[in-house]
Amino acid sequence: MNLIQACRWARELSSDLIVSGESLTGKKYNTQIMKWKPPPAGFVKINVDAAFKAESQQGATGVVIRDENGHVLATKCKWYDSIPNILTVEAYAARDGAVLMNLLNRPKVMLETDSLELQSLWRSKDNNRSTILLF
Repeated sequence: MNLIQACRWARELSSDLIVSGESLTGKKYNTQIMKWKPPPAGFVKINVDAAFKAESQQGATGVVIRDENGHVLATKCKWYDSIPNILTVEAYAARDGAVLMNLLNRPKVMLETDSLELQSLWRSKDNNRSTILLF
């Protein structure tokens, strides 16, 4: 599967899961749909996410950059081979977002990720970041 096919597949699958509201067993489950929250005036928000397949050590990242009105300024998705773990590909997603943001040349930026482990490492004052020092 090439990168474009992988991105389309991920988008279609996530849409199908949200619409159906059913698990693989056919039982209904209660989902809480999180809505995008705009950044403060004058800022842009980078939303990043990642996917990881342990068996093949492959992953993919996705980036969406929007302004305070919700207008999409840029998007990117990228496929990675030889990824050791989910934390690494989540860190790559943050890096991909920062690189894309740099091209837009906007000074006020917020980055949002759902990876609590990456957020914790980012805020950490110690030097225990060896897993994500690859980038």
